[in-house]
Amino acid sequence: MENIDYGEIKSTADLLISQGLTRDEAITEIASRLNAEAGADADDFDFDHVKEDNDADRSEAYDPLDGLAHSFDQKLNYFGTEWFDAQWHEVDGCFDGDVISPFQDVSDTDPPTFRLVKKRWTPKEIKTRSRELCSRDLEAFDEADLATLHEYLIRLDEALRQIMNFWPIKAFQVHGQWVRAIVIPPNRSHAPNKYESIFHVGIFGRIVDCCRTWLEKPRKKALKALRLTCRATEVMASPYLFEGVTISPTRESLERLDHISRRPHLNKGIMHARISVADYRDSLVQVPGIFTVYATTRCLSAFYRLDEERGETSCRLRGPDAEALRKLMAKWLEMQSAMADDLVWHVLLRQCRFTSKLFEAYKNQAEHKAVLENGGFSNAVADAMARMPHIKNVTISDHIFHGHWAKTMEQRNRNDGGLREVFNVLAISMAIMPELLSALGSRGVRPSRLAIYLTMPDYLSAFQVEDDSSRDHIGDSVRNVNSLTFAIRSDFRAEPLRTHGLEDKATQNEEDLAGLDSFVDPLLGSEYLSSLNVNLESLRLANEEVEGGWHLPSLMKARPWPKLRRIELSNVSLDSRELADFLGERPLYIRTLDEPRMEHGTWTEALDVMRERYDNASGAECDEMEDEDYDRTFGTPPDGWPQKNGRDCYDGYRLAEKYVRRELGDNTCRQYL
Repeated sequence: MENIDYGEIKSTADLLISQGLTRDEAITEIASRLNAEAGADADDFDFDHVKEDNDADRSEAYDPLDGLAHSFDQKLNYFGTEWFDAQWHEVDGCFDGDVISPFQDVSDTDPPTFRLVKKRWTPKEIKTRSRELCSRDLEAFDEADLATLHEYLIRLDEALRQIMNFWPIKAFQVHGQWVRAIVIPPNRSHAPNKYESIFHVGIFGRIVDCCRTWLEKPRKKALKALRLTCRATEVMASPYLFEGVTISPTRESLERLDHISRRPHLNKGIMHARISVADYRDSLVQVPGIFTVYATTRCLSAFYRLDEERGETSCRLRGPDAEALRKLMAKWLEMQSAMADDLVWHVLLRQCRFTSKLFEAYKNQAEHKAVLENGGFSNAVADAMARMPHIKNVTISDHIFHGHWAKTMEQRNRNDGGLREVFNVLAISMAIMPELLSALGSRGVRPSRLAIYLTMPDYLSAFQVEDDSSRDHIGDSVRNVNSLTFAIRSDFRAEPLRTHGLEDKATQNEEDLAGLDSFVDPLLGSEYLSSLNVNLESLRLANEEVEGGWHLPSLMKARPWPKLRRIELSNVSLDSRELADFLGERPLYIRTLDEPRMEHGTWTEALDVMRERYDNASGAECDEMEDEDYDRTFGTPPDGWPQKNGRDCYDGYRLAEKYVRRELGDNTCRQYL
């Protein structure tokens, strides 16, 4: 795509249209010619097969489950269908009950064999003789001699051998583990809840342990195979097939959720729910070029890491994958330079086949809007989750999930590969948040962990909790929460979007903050809260120059949190006069105090209060300080940390943190009162 003449594209398009082609046909024809001239198209980059550098070693490592499955397949393939279809009482020398025992090694290649002492009984003989043996009066043996007892036990043993040998083998080894058949009594053959107590084969537990941690495709297949083996394995394996569900605002996703929630063997295993409440934005498909700006930002967010201490970014891809990604993003940048001309931009879009797929995929997400309207989505999600009795963790997000488990579980199971990896939509309509939590609370859904990650919306007033009933239901939904995360953050490379007005809209009036505050108040209502993490990064970036800032009174409200032991506050607006009541009279680990703003009161008072609790503040803000004093009190040296014995030396810096930890006697902010 280098040295493309936009004027030539326009003149060629005019010529083709004058020859009778439609505008769309002309765009397609020009894109095809450009592709033919360019040769291999870097835009054909296959995101489905991307391996991050931190997954490289894991992909080459030996997987015990793969070996186990291979060994199991070897055994069954060796026996073959004809082996199991044989008439065993007619096969000479097939059965030998003494050949194999759990204390003997079994050949990895030869099938283990059994030999019954006598001829194989017919099913009718087995039934008749077994009934005769079971009908004997056991009290008659109280005074019997040893010979009589021995004869009876021999006959009983023979009957049991005949019963067990409906299979050609009683037991064999797979990957060092014994597999054996057992007989289920008729009166228990239809009692699934009893299977687990009698299904004692250790290999199954090992398979489940291997499968339940990472639900990659091969391991999901193993669990599915276990469910089809017999009723016992179906009951035991089903809860591990879906430990978590990801719910999107599409009809297909809601239908799948409803199906899982109505299956008793599946819904009992669901412990995590990841709810995507992403909204559709018409502007991304109506204005040429903004879409590629957005795709570039999503790609940077998905495939690049930010080293916050060094302020650098690094790509998670390596080698050819990284080069292909670089070429793809270079095309997007060139497309952005053609934003002024709609026809040229569509020619370049049509030439980039992968980008065209992304564009069409996003247009298809217009369904999100219809699903989110009128409370249908919230009610459907709440009804389904109410049928999942073991829900513990709920994550609500409108972008890539933060948190290792959520990201891993989500990325390893998506069936559209790169399309969703590169492309995650922007800020939701915040009205869904009080509506969703209210619906969960009204159905009695009470998770123990709740995480909410949102992008800055256009209007915070949509957070408004409309009535007391909704407020009470939100309180019910968080009643048992012991770990709460609430974050309104931006992607770290979202600056290009801000230039087009797509992120970080400034709060215009008090109504917006009042709406958000009415939601935060019941959200913090759990008396069992032990860990709290609040990050209002986007709110700070949009309002740090606005008089009054972004102070939320509910955030500083005194609450009965007897179990609170850990707190993280980032980009919040504080009131030192209320801080003591907010923190309470408890030992507390303030893990993070990052980029706050003292809206009311003084830092001297705030640091004194935090010092009285067990605290670990890591940064702060003080507008009255000179830059050098601020760096020494809260920040880092302008030229980086000095080195001492090869390590960063903090002498003379981070004074506020040292004061709170009682490593420094004087409050460094006191002189600025």
